[in-house]
Amino acid sequence: MNRGAKGFRVISGMIILFNLVAVFLPITVCTQENYPTLSWTTFDYILHMFSKNLPYGEAAVSEITTRQIIWIAGLMLLPAFLAVITCIWGIVGSARQMFSGLLAFVVSGIYGGMVAKVSYLWPVEAGNCVFSRGIACNVYIALAIAGSITALLALLLTPRRPKTRKVSAIPQVDEIRQEQKQARYNVILEEKQPAKPRGVMVGMKGMYKGAEIPFADGEYVKMGRLTDNHLVFERGQGKVSRNHCKIKWDSSTEKYTIVDYSSNGTFVDGAEDCLPQNLEIQLMPGTVIALGDETNVFRLE
Repeated sequence: MNRGAKGFRVISGMIILFNLVAVFLPITVCTQENYPTLSWTTFDYILHMFSKNLPYGEAAVSEITTRQIIWIAGLMLLPAFLAVITCIWGIVGSARQMFSGLLAFVVSGIYGGMVAKVSYLWPVEAGNCVFSRGIACNVYIALAIAGSITALLALLLTPRRPKTRKVSAIPQVDEIRQEQKQARYNVILEEKQPAKPRGVMVGMKGMYKGAEIPFADGEYVKMGRLTDNHLVFERGQGKVSRNHCKIKWDSSTEKYTIVDYSSNGTFVDGAEDCLPQNLEIQLMPGTVIALGDETNVFRLE
């Protein structure tokens, strides 16, 4: 889910940024009998705002009011600036951040308001000129809708970390432990930090809390919901994938190696970003890993 949210967030930012192309397309079109059709872009309005006139020239009275200056700054200049921020933040931000997605909605809303009220910039007295919306309006609306949809998908796919709750007893743990003898662990009464690495994984939270899982040197221990894993989780553990990950201990280097296959990710030492999939990552003793979320947490010793 983290990877999907990140992907849609980047796509949304890119779509919003493409609105800058429409800045140079006609947003206002002026037609008049026996004269060529005239058009003006968003860039024309922004450029002429600083000279305190509208870009109509001889087509109509071009004096600009203070309210129109504020309108151009707020609905034309501001969203272009915010679109750049949205794109950059969507690319460099983490998979869990929601700022760029929310900002995409804001930018889309501003562009929608600009298209709806662009007639506010048209002159009241235009003689025989007829003013209408140009192709840029269609581009703004299409990209705003597409950007909002992808931003919404990114927000929906962003994983939520549940609040940690103290559980007095975990149902069916004894039965599950009896069925999974191949996990080869011993229950310990208290948690303690080892003086030196010893190739053991200790359950800190979740289904295997208070359990010690020893590793055979150089052999992987597979973890997931399917019964062919060494460490099997109940079906109710929805954040744990069917084949979530595998971990091995190397006594010669005194390091662990983990390979993640999951859809919800494996998190290390409380990091917001999950480990990359299908890559061997080395971890040091003392590392704390969480499978999918903070429900099932282990410490490598």
